[in-house]
Amino acid sequence: MIIMINGAVGSGKTSVAYMLQPMLEKSIIFDPEEIGCMLKRIIPDHVRLKEEQTGDYQDMELWGILTVKTAREMIERYNTDLIIPTTIYKPEIFEFIVKELKAIDPELYHFCLEASESTIYQRLKKRGDELNEYTYTQTLKYTEAFKNHRFEQFIQTDDKDTDDIVSVIMNQLPVYQQLQ
Repeated sequence: MIIMINGAVGSGKTSVAYMLQPMLEKSIIFDPEEIGCMLKRIIPDHVRLKEEQTGDYQDMELWGILTVKTAREMIERYNTDLIIPTTIYKPEIFEFIVKELKAIDPELYHFCLEASESTIYQRLKKRGDELNEYTYTQTLKYTEAFKNHRFEQFIQTDDKDTDDIVSVIMNQLPVYQQLQ
């Protein structure tokens, strides 16, 4: 089983993933952002293709490819479920990754955490992000992008705590429904 927890930075993805993981006996949290950070570190700007010189690792085709290959290797090697907290807001990249992940494991669940801009700004401030940081400057772009219906199933998080969001997700998973 693969559980994607998508949404804007500050929507609660990572907090939800870490609370969800102990509830799923054999699961690993896999954050594709780590691959993006690695690629940005090891591939100099002057080597990147022109369309990859945007500052957004999701514009690097290799990021999507390595994300899927890493997911496959983790599932096959460790016989595990994956929980993937991520911010994939570009429809074409999202569709590629979902298609490829479904080829690895057809039991793929996608949840998109939504929050208002003001809620996201409050959360970013609370965790110590600075006003001029990438997280703040990208909030409007992310919240607008996630209004696209292809990112369903949406979970509104403005007035929910992490426990509530985890409950919503768990209630959508057949493995949990069988336990009740």
